[in-house]
Order: sequence, then C-alpha cells, then structure tokens
Amino acid sequence: MEEKAETYSYHSLQQDQAFRRLLRRKSLFRLVITSCLLVFYLFFPLLLTNLGELFVMFSWIYLFSLFIFTWLLGYIYWRYAKAFEQKVQELYDENAR
Repeated sequence: MEEKAETYSYHSLQQDQAFRRLLRRKSLFRLVITSCLLVFYLFFPLLLTNLGELFVMFSWIYLFSLFIFTWLLGYIYWRYAKAFEQKVQELYDENAR
C-alpha cells in the first residue's frame, strides 16, 4: 500500500475531475481578486481627480481605506489558499489509496 502512495504523482492528480474543478474555482477566485484590485487601485483614483476641492479630503480617506483593503484582501487570499491546499491534500490522500 505504501508503494502505491509513493508512486502517485501530480500528473495522476491532474487527471482527477475533482481536482480540475478545484483549479477552475481557484482561477475564478484569482480573477475576482485581481478585478477588485484593479478597480480599487487604478480606476477609483481617476474618479477622485474629478472632485475638485474635495479631492484632498477624499484622498486621505482613500489612502487609509487602501491600507485596510490591502490587508483584507491579503487575509482573504491567505485563508482561501490554506483551504485550497487542504482540499488538494485530501484529494491526493484519497487517490493515493
């Protein structure tokens, strides 16, 4: 039984449909996170420049929210990556038997 677990490879895991679904979910999650980052970091400041005199006040609010947003997204991604790794390990253990 141990020999089979040792010979089970990543290539074999790639053939599993559950693993492929998991990879699609991870890709979709990355796309959503990247979209949020692009909107918040690049396009939102362009909207702030049209505010005129209120630009200074809203730029400080944007600065502090940027710090919170960055840490929040980092934490969300860390939790998701941790859960993803656990699911991959479960699939690996299940298929290695």
